[in-house]
Amino acid sequence: MMKMPVNHLLGVMMHAFAEALLFGERGGLSMDAMVETIQSGAMACPMYQAKASLLASGNYPASFPLKHMAKDLKYVLDTAYETGAHIPAAQAALGMYLLARERGLGDMDFAAVDKAMRDVLKG
Repeated sequence: MMKMPVNHLLGVMMHAFAEALLFGERGGLSMDAMVETIQSGAMACPMYQAKASLLASGNYPASFPLKHMAKDLKYVLDTAYETGAHIPAAQAALGMYLLARERGLGDMDFAAVDKAMRDVLKG
């Protein structure tokens, strides 16, 4: 059971990180400035530091494949349903991971959820 809350948090955090950076970029902020600000405050996180370079480069060599994150989040949501837990952030994140997998990004790092967001939200 311990793996599920950890992967729940990991998947939701990556989804939120990618979404926040895309939102900031749309508002005219640079990714470097946002990452520096995030990493210098209460939100500092080794995962964000490690994944920021993948998002900046648009290259997502897999350390944890996106298809596995999608599978794990699906399992988390199934278990949450069985236990009566309501976890809407995981549901939202899973939707984007599934879309990314459908777009052929499943073998890339789970940070490639960023690419799926960017592809969907172009314009």
